[in-house]
Amino acid sequence: MQRECSPVLLLLILLVARLGSSAGSEVHDVAVTHVTVWPNLTLPSYVRVNVTVENQGTSYETFNVTIHADNLTATSAPVADLASELNKTLKFTCDLFPFRAEIFPPPPWPLDAPMIVNVTIWVGAGVVAGEVNTANNVHVDGTVSIIWWVLDLNGDGRINIVDIAIMAKSFGAPHPPLWLDLDRDGTVSILEIAMIAKAFGQVYFEPPI
Repeated sequence: MQRECSPVLLLLILLVARLGSSAGSEVHDVAVTHVTVWPNLTLPSYVRVNVTVENQGTSYETFNVTIHADNLTATSAPVADLASELNKTLKFTCDLFPFRAEIFPPPPWPLDAPMIVNVTIWVGAGVVAGEVNTANNVHVDGTVSIIWWVLDLNGDGRINIVDIAIMAKSFGAPHPPLWLDLDRDGTVSILEIAMIAKAFGQVYFEPPI
């Protein structure tokens, strides 16, 4: 004797089948769609980057957005629970000043004028679980010019009492960092303080507001 399926059981079977089909068709895909870096010429401590990311998949996604300068990692920020087909813009002010020894050519550095180097800024969105298309996770913006004078010890674009105080605090220290040992003699002496004092009051770059 043939049994007939009850309407309730039939509905449950259809629902399970639909859910299974939906789960199998989930797409995980996050992308960096736009990057703006400004100003074109700036201090190491004042690199501004605006990043737009988009969830091009079908599920909510959580991931990190990371700013790189050449092969250096500058900063990162999380994006949490970004819904499908929505985008989000993040605004960064990157401080590359701690990386000045890596960004600029090896010493000896010129003492009579600032240096300018070009740095490539690129942005990466972390790969989410199940993501296949990762080509759009990376966006290379191009180059930004970084200006720095080695006598500017706090990276604010001017030579003032703050720089003298930083140097004076390390007076007599053996094996100082590269940016303090201006005459390359292995210590901080009155000569370094005199070099900064000679340029006292000079403003070589004014960051935009």
